[in-house]
Amino acid sequence: MCIVRVEAEFVAKPQPDGYTFFFGANGPILFSPLIFTRSAYDWKKDFAPVSSVSFTPLVLHVHPATPYKTVGDVLAAGKIAGNSLTMASPGAGTTNHLASEYLQQLSGAKWSTVHYKGNAPATTDLLGGQVAFNFAGRRGARQLA
Repeated sequence: MCIVRVEAEFVAKPQPDGYTFFFGANGPILFSPLIFTRSAYDWKKDFAPVSSVSFTPLVLHVHPATPYKTVGDVLAAGKIAGNSLTMASPGAGTTNHLASEYLQQLSGAKWSTVHYKGNAPATTDLLGGQVAFNFAGRRGARQLA
């Protein structure tokens, strides 16, 4: 289970005391109730947003040994290779995971998503060549144009 989801469930239940503050990523908070069958909170009712702290654009990263030079190359491979093409996700319901799912819907490409427990192990396996690509912030492997 996603750590942010557990924390969100914990914070959603107590009576407001003016001292409890929850700081979390929007992906797991917003999408966990839609993805997982058991949801202990309703983000629309249980939380009051205070501020946005940062914005992190996602970039498609590929392992340097792959032949992919553009996003189009990855999509074309996904239409040919299908589930043999692998994408590293930092966890089910994360923005990275959902961006990948959305891109598959838009493009008709298919790939297997390998879920990890965070960005660090997902990026480690990308750099080690265990997966072909991932979506992450502006760091890590070779970025496609």
